[in-house]
Amino acid sequence: MPSTPMSVIQNANVKLELAILPAGSFVKPAQAQFKTLTAANDASIKFDNQDVSVDAYGVGFATQSAKVSGSFSADVSGIVQSNDPAYKDVLIPLGGNTSDAIKNAYMVLTLGDNSKFEGPVMISNLSINLKMREIARYQCSLKGLGEITFTAAPVTP
Repeated sequence: MPSTPMSVIQNANVKLELAILPAGSFVKPAQAQFKTLTAANDASIKFDNQDVSVDAYGVGFATQSAKVSGSFSADVSGIVQSNDPAYKDVLIPLGGNTSDAIKNAYMVLTLGDNSKFEGPVMISNLSINLKMREIARYQCSLKGLGEITFTAAPVTP
């Protein structure tokens, strides 16, 4: 029986795009001005599900659970570049303590195989590491606000 070769996703071409949402909005704007975070070098995606027990008394040793909610987060880190439009126009204003910090962002994270995660996110836990005589680095968390959609990569025969 011949085996099908496994396709590995190489994330050399990962692209993180962010657009500022109007205050109170969680919908992808029709005229979104997405900015690519060009100096991002690491992204870690996490999905958490909350479930509750739906066991009835006397069922036995088996446990039954039902999923009641889910959450999405991504930790992103990279090199601070003064000319990175997403860093200076989105991360700093929305992740810092500025008047725009009450706004949220819309994220499109494209993986190396062209599959995508997208949806509204809150930028939080922004930190900038400014060691003397070293490269400045940042890291932040993107927390999903509502549904994050996944679009699979197109299948090529």
